[in-house]
Amino acid sequence: MGCREELDYMDDRKRLRIFGWASGILFSLGWWVFIDAVAQNGYEDDPLNVKAQLYLLGVGTTLSFIMLTCMDWSALAADEYSHHGGLMVRYQTRAFLGFAVVLGLFCIITSIYVLHNVYVNKHGIGGKIPDSTYPGVAILFQCLFIFGAAFVLKLGRTNDDYL
Repeated sequence: MGCREELDYMDDRKRLRIFGWASGILFSLGWWVFIDAVAQNGYEDDPLNVKAQLYLLGVGTTLSFIMLTCMDWSALAADEYSHHGGLMVRYQTRAFLGFAVVLGLFCIITSIYVLHNVYVNKHGIGGKIPDSTYPGVAILFQCLFIFGAAFVLKLGRTNDDYL
């Protein structure tokens, strides 16, 4: 019996509770790592403080998380009889899903670019060169944890679960 079949036989409340906790831990761990990097960066008097532009990557990934968790997944296969609006509901939901995934992946790719260009190659921002690569690594892990949390939560939900 595979892992997916065991999830199907598990009680819905228990499955949602387990995956909800796991998703919440991943989400909070992502923000905690980033806040730790900002606090440590300010404490060590690094010449390059974490700029406000770098906060936007976590905010964008969080927006992607919200979009993915609030989406009605059953509308991906909507037809004229199950949803008001027919086939347009299916296409609108697919476009919404595509935008949410692209937003999350864009933030992850941009965080890889920031880690490599600003922190590893020591190009810096505004002429200030960073001493440590930890803030860049923290930004990457923040985006990965938050984006992964959305899919962990989706594993625990069935199509008939609503907010």
